Amino acid sequence: MATLSEFLKSGKLGEIHHGMLRDEVVAILGLPNDTSVAQNPLILKYGGLQLTFFKPAGAEHRELSQIGLYYGPSWEPIPAAVLPSDFVGNPHTTIAGVRAFLTAAGIDTHSAACGECGSHLILSSGARITFDDGTLHSISFPRKTTNAKKQVSVSVPTETWNKAKSLANETGQTVPSLFADWIAEKATEL
Repeated sequence: MATLSEFLKSGKLGEIHHGMLRDEVVAILGLPNDTSVAQNPLILKYGGLQLTFFKPAGAEHRELSQIGLYYGPSWEPIPAAVLPSDFVGNPHTTIAGVRAFLTAAGIDTHSAACGECGSHLILSSGARITFDDGTLHSISFPRKTTNAKKQVSVSVPTETWNKAKSLANETGQTVPSLFADWIAEKATEL
């Protein structure tokens, strides 16, 4: 049985967890309603559930790297096999409602951020809860990486930023994490 509290703590949503292969997910959830054209990352869409599979350079297979639950503004049902039994979210769920759930579940917020793509609650586990105009948009959990990281700052043309922002929204990533993946992929080719 899937619970949001377990998902927010560990990234596990019922039987679905990071590192799974596409075929393992399909064996549990069946064929997706929609599949991305891009193959890396590959996105499988099951109504309000989106699963992102990524194959790092040198890896043999694409593995589940991000799990996202989408609530608004165009709410679609989440498959019963992964529907959280302890949380009923919808496009009208407010920040206060989510904060009340987090408090009741004993889950601490690491930080909060506001930006042009809405506001976010970031949890210590790495989960991110996104709001649009004060109501719930999505809850996502990217796969944790254990690699030490260095920060880099670059300027890109507005057109490049807008294209990256669009792709990031489609894949449930942030623009910086998308750029970081691209840089890492290119660096392994050197």
